[in-house]
Amino acid sequence: MTKDPKITAKEIINIIKIDNIHSYTNCLTRLRLNIKKNNIDLEKLKSIPNVLGVINVSSNELQIVLGPGFVNKVTEEFSQLLKANNSKDDKFMSASEVGDIVKQNLRTNKNWIQDFFTKFSKIFSPMIIGFIGAGILSGVGGIIQSSYGGTVNLKTAPAVVVSWFNALNLILNIWKNAFIIIVGWRTCEIWGGSGVLGAMTAALFSPVFSNSILPMIVINNKDSINYLGINITNPTTNWLTVGFRPVIKNDQIIFSYPSGNILGALLTAYASLWIEKIIRKFTPGILDTILTPTLTLFLLLIINIFLIIPISGYLYSAVAWFFSNLYTNPFGAFVLSAIFLLSVSFGVHQGFVPIYAILIEKTGVNGLFPILAMAGMAQVGTGIALWFLANKKSLLRRQIQGAIIPAIFGIGEPMIYGITLPRIRPFITASIAAGFGGFFLGSIYLWGNVHFGLNSMFGPSGILATFMMTTQDKNIGLGVLIYLLGCLVSIIFGILVTLFGYSKISRIGTSKMKEIYKNDQYKLGYKILLTVIFITIIGIFIYWIISYYKLPKQERIKLANIKVE
Repeated sequence: MTKDPKITAKEIINIIKIDNIHSYTNCLTRLRLNIKKNNIDLEKLKSIPNVLGVINVSSNELQIVLGPGFVNKVTEEFSQLLKANNSKDDKFMSASEVGDIVKQNLRTNKNWIQDFFTKFSKIFSPMIIGFIGAGILSGVGGIIQSSYGGTVNLKTAPAVVVSWFNALNLILNIWKNAFIIIVGWRTCEIWGGSGVLGAMTAALFSPVFSNSILPMIVINNKDSINYLGINITNPTTNWLTVGFRPVIKNDQIIFSYPSGNILGALLTAYASLWIEKIIRKFTPGILDTILTPTLTLFLLLIINIFLIIPISGYLYSAVAWFFSNLYTNPFGAFVLSAIFLLSVSFGVHQGFVPIYAILIEKTGVNGLFPILAMAGMAQVGTGIALWFLANKKSLLRRQIQGAIIPAIFGIGEPMIYGITLPRIRPFITASIAAGFGGFFLGSIYLWGNVHFGLNSMFGPSGILATFMMTTQDKNIGLGVLIYLLGCLVSIIFGILVTLFGYSKISRIGTSKMKEIYKNDQYKLGYKILLTVIFITIIGIFIYWIISYYKLPKQERIKLANIKVE
């Protein structure tokens, strides 16, 4: 099938209609549209050649899955077609008008939580490619570092190697600092505020800026500490300074940049939104350009110093503690891996990005990423199982053959929206199998005492993520080995759980379980008793086996010939 981005963009616009589009953006694989009316023929949209899937996220949000690389070309053509139409139409909307529409949709949309997470994920979508590129370059730097015994300096390596090692890591360091500022900009922009105001105050949480600013506002003498004219007696516990991570070294207090990191940037950006709107509401039009930004920035500075920096510091520590204990625990890792496919299917998986940032800051590696990546590898195993369960020369087999290679390389949308999700059962088996992959990695963390993960906040998924794996002590070989073993475990369990999920016992058992809750012939007490038994998990399997063997032998034989379609 030829991939013509212009034709694809035209066909999408023909179905959705130009006057029904508010705004658009794209991530690695999806064209994300903000629409006025959700009266679109989704089946017609799905039938467009090269469209891999369509997600109807909310009443005003559509995500069209196009795949990596191709989505960028379609978005570019999409943009050109919209610009050509706008040149004939003089009706434009200001940022505040767009913000009012978004606010109205939030109020009228019943599923406001889902809508919030959709907008939240939009903050990070355009930034993912930056982390992938910078992370891979840093990974090359990590390989250089490993080849010189873990330390690259003029004593251990030639000058040219030291220079290139520093240059490769420089890109990632620049991006880590710029990222915080861009988060502030995007947050305000998406919710209808002025991006530049959010970016300026979010810079307070960027290490490179904060390290320069901190000595200007915290006067640290040997005998006393002065914070904006306030004398601080116990800086390690004082509300105003605790967010700056004070530590005692050689009998002297040393401060660092605010520990809030990305949480601080998000909080200050949200504060910027509301402050700007309130000030603009009461400011005369003639003074709006001068007073609104000046007062907003001043109030944000005060709020950050006395409220957001301390709060975000405590939040940062709490979130870091929670997820550090959750994903390094086999059972917690099981749950995280198992729910990740569901978050991808709703398009809110980028909500994990702030947690990635916290973990990188706290531990030096993104240990959560490989655990969540097990979901994609479990889908590969599910695809293999379905291929064997399907009829020869069937449509399902052809679909799997087209989707399984991209899934191995981390592009899971064709497998999710084309194969597992429409059939539901394989989607559930893939999620369970992913949990076993997560359990394996969580076991390595807890019982093997090895902390490994991605060397960057974000990276490619699937087998491609292998090149960015490392351990906390920079052992790349061990990090790669653990990740590959996790992938293998997920694929194997994907095959086994799916085969069992389509077994005669499983099909009869699930059918009988549905009857319990749908059929009125069962008394409430009996339903409650069975529910308690099912909660034990083992009770489910016992019930399935009993239900299966209660069937007449002839019916059991018939089930053996049923194939997946």
